[in-house]
Amino acid sequence: MYKICHITSAHSRYDDRIFAKECVSLAQNGYDTTLIVNDDLPDEIVSGVKIISTNSYPANRFKRIYQLKKIFLKAISIDAEVYQLHDPELLLIAKKLKRKGKKVIFDSHEFYGDQIRTKDYLKGPLKNIVGKLYSIYESKVLNRIDGLIYVCKRIDAEGKIWDDYETRCKHVAIVPNYPTEKNAKRNKTQYNIYKNRKMRICYTGSLSAHRGIEVLIDACYRADVKLILAGRFESENYEQYLKNKISYQCVDYRGQVSLQEVYDIYEEADVGAQLLLDVGQYYKLAAFGVKVYEYMQMHLPVIINNAPYNTKMIKEYQFGLSVDPKDLETVVNAINYLKDNPEEIHKMGANGYNLYAKKFQWSIAEHNLFELYEVVLNSN
Repeated sequence: MYKICHITSAHSRYDDRIFAKECVSLAQNGYDTTLIVNDDLPDEIVSGVKIISTNSYPANRFKRIYQLKKIFLKAISIDAEVYQLHDPELLLIAKKLKRKGKKVIFDSHEFYGDQIRTKDYLKGPLKNIVGKLYSIYESKVLNRIDGLIYVCKRIDAEGKIWDDYETRCKHVAIVPNYPTEKNAKRNKTQYNIYKNRKMRICYTGSLSAHRGIEVLIDACYRADVKLILAGRFESENYEQYLKNKISYQCVDYRGQVSLQEVYDIYEEADVGAQLLLDVGQYYKLAAFGVKVYEYMQMHLPVIINNAPYNTKMIKEYQFGLSVDPKDLETVVNAINYLKDNPEEIHKMGANGYNLYAKKFQWSIAEHNLFELYEVVLNSN
């Protein structure tokens, strides 16, 4: 039995992609799977995955760097054949693992070179400088390790799909963030359409300006519908900034919730929304945001941004509406259209679920993950 060790310095031990999808899938497929996490909780075994903690929780991204020595020593003590790294700073230990004769895979959850340029903790031109330096360093490391996982190809403004990651490592695999079935309690055969109540729109996830939260709240207020909102604010300052809007009568803010509670919210909702702004990687991805796949899985029609991929897919499959997330009037009009045409909610929800069932189930992404492991383990 091959020993596999996943490492994260930034994500929670029960992270949906790392633990619930990849680690659990590998464990269920016969791999001896360990996950090293950066927290102060006790070690445990969950769903066949051994979770080992560094027993310390770094307060910020800079302090995570100082944890790398401890993480490396924990990793070596596992003595696995393959190590899968899940955070950019972990590239700093990739070459050390290689020198120990280990096979190393990097799982790029995002296109980090693009995303670094959006970070508020970097000021002015420093964002572009750090983003560029990271991309250069990432390319050098990827050229020396055994495998690269990423979530999707990219798309340009004209709708042309391209991929600049497929040549950056010896072995690559696209492992999209498609949802697993276990959290969807049921497939809706009957819709909980509003009759003697307001229509309900939901959004769960990170609450930040880049995710169009302000426009979404204002649009729901203007359209007189209920907004079920859940998630963690990107900062205390942003939470204070939005405090008055959250107090609107239309907003039902649930705070930070578990994955199962997220699906409970989907059960309550009529429509799912995700209004990512055109910053960083968001409009360049030939894929949906994770939430969109989950909405489709739960038969919810979607209101999403007008990124090239979203617009193309909405036009082809008719499972929702794409809007300019900066244009309040356009978002209000989309909400009102669905509110006034409940039969479209039925139709779009069914179209979305059918598309999910054919193309976007986790079993498809899981197959790509297994194939990469087989190739890496059998390579020189």
